[in-house]
Amino acid sequence: MYTGHYYKVKTTTKMTARKTLFLSSLLLLLTSLYNTSLQAQDYSNYYAIFITKFIDYVNWPSGKNDIVIGVAGNAKVEAELNKILKAKGKNYKVMEVSDASQASQCKIIFFADGQKKLFESIESATAGKSILLISEEEALAKSGAVISFYSEDNKLKFIVNKQAAESRSLQISSSLLNLAKVI
Repeated sequence: MYTGHYYKVKTTTKMTARKTLFLSSLLLLLTSLYNTSLQAQDYSNYYAIFITKFIDYVNWPSGKNDIVIGVAGNAKVEAELNKILKAKGKNYKVMEVSDASQASQCKIIFFADGQKKLFESIESATAGKSILLISEEEALAKSGAVISFYSEDNKLKFIVNKQAAESRSLQISSSLLNLAKVI
């Protein structure tokens, strides 16, 4: 009775199935990545992740208790922030910001693309207050946003305006500054 051949065939079949499954998964992943890069990028989830990480690398004079994150003009970012914070067990509050009167409740405000007028209004109304202003528009970094996002080579990056941070008494860790384009 010759059993060596059967074992070899069974092992080869298992290995072929594993290779096929691996290659199929890889092909599916590459296809989805290719399709994602062809479509207009929606960075909402990434903005939310970055915002929650920025909290770890920014120090407010009053500390990190009672963090309220305001979102102006992007309901997806607001929803993603709520999801991430709930998953992390953080008790931070997320709220929509639509005018300058709401800004004083926040320690962080994220401004979506197209919110320049609201940004200017809030930036002026909160001058000197320890509020981290984050913008989706790169150009707002020069207008007083502490952090502004930009895309380069299909990668999401950010700018830190050190002068804006200092004028708001915010301390940005050197670890975060090392990852940013600093102006």
